[in-house]
Amino acid sequence: DKLSKFQKIHPNVKVHPGDFGESLSVWVDTLNQSLALIHIDVKCYSTTKFLLEKLNAVISPGTVIVFENLCNWQDCAVSAQKEEGEWQALKEWMHDKQRSVRVLAKGKKSSGSIVISR
Repeated sequence: DKLSKFQKIHPNVKVHPGDFGESLSVWVDTLNQSLALIHIDVKCYSTTKFLLEKLNAVISPGTVIVFENLCNWQDCAVSAQKEEGEWQALKEWMHDKQRSVRVLAKGKKSSGSIVISR
């Protein structure tokens, strides 16, 4: 299948099949270091919030997080649609966990990359 082929091409990639709602906590518990890069492409507030909460223990200063649908950069503002998505989840996670971030890159439409400062 496609996943096993991808893993053979990239030996540093480990595929963990299954619903991440069930397998993410188990996987995070096996990690012994922080993650360098996280790519979130879910478009949904609740799923983004879940991911940030579950990954919090392995997110440290210097971790880069790429969001596919963070906010509407073209309008230099957060659109109403995005306010309830990845942007809102990120804002709440930063507040709840006393985190701060710095924007690394902005995509043409709504993607963006941040680096964790604290």
